[in-house]
Amino acid sequence: MKTYTAAAVPLLRHNASVDDVDAKTGATIYYRCLFKQNMLFREHRKLLERQHPNVNLIDPITGQTPLEYAIRNNPELVTGLLNLNADPNIKSCINEENLLSDKPVNALVHAVMLNSVEALKILFEHPNGVTTMDLTETDDEHRSILHVIVSPYKSATYDNVEAFKMLQQYLSPEALESLINQKDIYGKSPADYVASQKSSKLYDVLSPYLTQTSETQRQSSSHDTEDMDVDPVHELLPVDVHGDADLQKRKLELEDLKKKEEEAKLLNGGVLPDDWDKKVEIEPQSQLAQVGKVLIDANDEPYDILLNKTDVRRGYHGINMFYKMQLIHNTIQDIYFVWTRWGQIGEEGMHQRTPFQSKEEAENEFKKIFKSKTGNNWENRSIEEFVEKDDRFVVTRNVHNRQVPLKPIDFKKCSPSKLPLSLQATLKLFCDVTSMKQVMLDKDTDIPLGYLDRSVIEEGYQTLCNIREAVNELTAAQNSLDYDYRVVKDMRERLATMSNHYFRKIPYRNEKLRGIQSITTKEILQEETRRLENLRYLNGGANIILAAQYRAEIRSPLDYCYSALGCNWAEVGKGSEEFLRINNYLHQSGRTENYELMNVWSLDKVGQRERFKPFSQNSNRMLLWHGSRFSNYLGILSQGLRVAPVEAPCTGYMFGKGVYFADMFDKSVGYSINDSNATRGYSCLLLCEVALGDMFEATEAKYMESAPDGFLSTKGLGRYGPDFRKALHDNDGLIIPQGPVIERAAKLDSKKRKIEFSLNHNEYIVYNVDQIRLKYIVLVKDHNYCSLCNKEGSEIKHLSELKFGNDHLAGFNSFEQCVANSFLRYNGISMNNLFHERVKDLVIETNAYERSWSPSMPLSYDSKVCSGCGTKLLSMVVSEYLRLNAQKLPTELTSRPDCWYGDKCRTQHNNLAHSVHYNHLCQQTVGGSNPGTS
Repeated sequence: MKTYTAAAVPLLRHNASVDDVDAKTGATIYYRCLFKQNMLFREHRKLLERQHPNVNLIDPITGQTPLEYAIRNNPELVTGLLNLNADPNIKSCINEENLLSDKPVNALVHAVMLNSVEALKILFEHPNGVTTMDLTETDDEHRSILHVIVSPYKSATYDNVEAFKMLQQYLSPEALESLINQKDIYGKSPADYVASQKSSKLYDVLSPYLTQTSETQRQSSSHDTEDMDVDPVHELLPVDVHGDADLQKRKLELEDLKKKEEEAKLLNGGVLPDDWDKKVEIEPQSQLAQVGKVLIDANDEPYDILLNKTDVRRGYHGINMFYKMQLIHNTIQDIYFVWTRWGQIGEEGMHQRTPFQSKEEAENEFKKIFKSKTGNNWENRSIEEFVEKDDRFVVTRNVHNRQVPLKPIDFKKCSPSKLPLSLQATLKLFCDVTSMKQVMLDKDTDIPLGYLDRSVIEEGYQTLCNIREAVNELTAAQNSLDYDYRVVKDMRERLATMSNHYFRKIPYRNEKLRGIQSITTKEILQEETRRLENLRYLNGGANIILAAQYRAEIRSPLDYCYSALGCNWAEVGKGSEEFLRINNYLHQSGRTENYELMNVWSLDKVGQRERFKPFSQNSNRMLLWHGSRFSNYLGILSQGLRVAPVEAPCTGYMFGKGVYFADMFDKSVGYSINDSNATRGYSCLLLCEVALGDMFEATEAKYMESAPDGFLSTKGLGRYGPDFRKALHDNDGLIIPQGPVIERAAKLDSKKRKIEFSLNHNEYIVYNVDQIRLKYIVLVKDHNYCSLCNKEGSEIKHLSELKFGNDHLAGFNSFEQCVANSFLRYNGISMNNLFHERVKDLVIETNAYERSWSPSMPLSYDSKVCSGCGTKLLSMVVSEYLRLNAQKLPTELTSRPDCWYGDKCRTQHNNLAHSVHYNHLCQQTVGGSNPGTS
């Protein structure tokens, strides 16, 4: 498409003035070229050489002057504009939402607040720059330019010494000292602001000017008191998660037992059989479930066993098999069957049913098969006596007979929560059992949530630790100049044995195409480590949900979960500077415009302040991203971010065991994508204060148990990252990257050759969790997804942006649509106006939309929806409006009986007589005097 700049060129060649005004926008041709088309520097320079446009107007569209635009986007343009006598005193401000500051200010203040050192140098050096300005001028808060330099924002600074030195060189010592001690309307001077900040550069430069009062103020400022006045949204009450979870498991098992007792009575003519509690569920594939029962052995235990066999060495995909055995008595025909079923774990497999006339023959055959598969006698199958043997099956420890799957929480049947609605909605995302179960399947694990014993996870970590050492030895042997085939073969055999042991302990569901494989590389080790970490967090989260369900009758499950997390939450106001800083961090470090910041909460986890105290004065503390799925957050927030258990300190990550962070939203949000239909479109991330100290900079993968000597952390250098010259420092010295994203210059090796980046984005790794302070939890939404149906679409708009004609009623039959159109037209109301005037009180505030959708977050007028859901909302508004104004409708309409199926009736759309006779602007009911047909 032809750009505006290109279209303007012929006009300019024919001596059209660049100051001619575009009648449509009110902007000059020059302003349209500059602001609308992002004119290239060379094009702009040529234009300025040919003509001399007026550069002292405020653009009616963007609200900027050319100087403000240049400072924000391309400081190189500043010189050319000043040559054209651009006035740096003109105050302007770009028309954008979510700015850290939206007050019109002059060019010098813009340069300081954007920390544009290039623009500042030009303004101080150019004859048409600061020489034309009054540097002692103050704003409506009595803040001078020095106030802006030391504290451009209420609680953050760039710690920019260069800007101060430029001002210092320009002003006389007397004038500078006057500015340093000049107080604003809050009674604070620049010296006072510097004294309250932990950043040291400006303090060191201004220290000769500081008074004794300011020195005392600085000494009394401490990280330990920061955020102590945060008002949490709810009190943390004591909870016993493990105890309550165990009680809930027992409760579920007893309920399941009770259900089986009732079934046993029903099948036995109302009389409970003596051996009902010994009854084992018969596999349905045997076709004996209705006529048989599993026999009991001499030790009063059922002839029912599940075996498994794992061997990564067998075949291309390895072996990961189960073998199920039952001894079943057909009570109708008095025949005994040895039932066996076998196959790959995760599949139904094959089966066989062998009949016997006598119980003794069947028992002997059952025991014979058991011994042939395991190498053990049936009588020695207990954990204490069973001996695992090579190339044989083992008894599965985690038999599922007594394990009842975790069920979703029915919040509508529970005690109401006392938490803010926005926090309730977020915790519901964390408590989505369906998502957690899906993740368990994704991780190839077939164990009910909450039933994976912690000791099994610990043993799994220890096994992976041993495997890592063996993998390192194998890698070294394979790369050795003295390659020995027999040594490598022995190492692979040892790794196969350890892998078999690991997969027996950590249940694994097969993938048909991949199967199961020996852990022989760092990549496979990394994959298994992450799987185990997810299982740890999932299991911890599931136990919190189980515990909350146990106490649901006396306490809201959401309130219980809140206390179980051990974190004080405080919502960060959407208009606050704190919120806007985070929003700017998100958008500057996220090279996509898809995400919208929904909510931010500050966190204060119990005990972390004391643990972090040794690092609280570290000068290199940075606010960094850490992303994870919703299903992990109950585990993460309750346990904290963890490296690995003490008993198994190893992982397979790129830079060794540690907790990984990023300075790019783009990188971390990739770990937060949720596949569940209920949560799709939403993501949650942590922003953590991380004490990095001296960082070991790595350009390629290197496994480390800890940072090298003399370093506190590792930084994996990426090609792209935020421009740290623009980073803010809060009053406590925490560095907050603000972008924009720039490409890094390649490092050179000892021979001056470029070292290629192995990462696109920076990674920060700490090996001691005490260096981490959970600071914020951030909820974002991909606005390409509808807020109601959670489906992705191209026509997603804010409710406030939706426009409707009079034929947009979804779900209305032709007769009732005609009634609605006629009634609204008669009253002079358009459907579009009705929607925007009444959607809040008729649908949003009454939660009427929940009849058709179960959105992840409460609907608001700012929510984005697809066109289909928007049309359905319009229908709801019109339906509710007609119901409220029923007295104004003819009695022939209001006296019609309701259709049993209400607005769900299908007949109404193809049977005019039915749609005329029955009212369908109602909900489906269970009965009625004349329900109609559907």
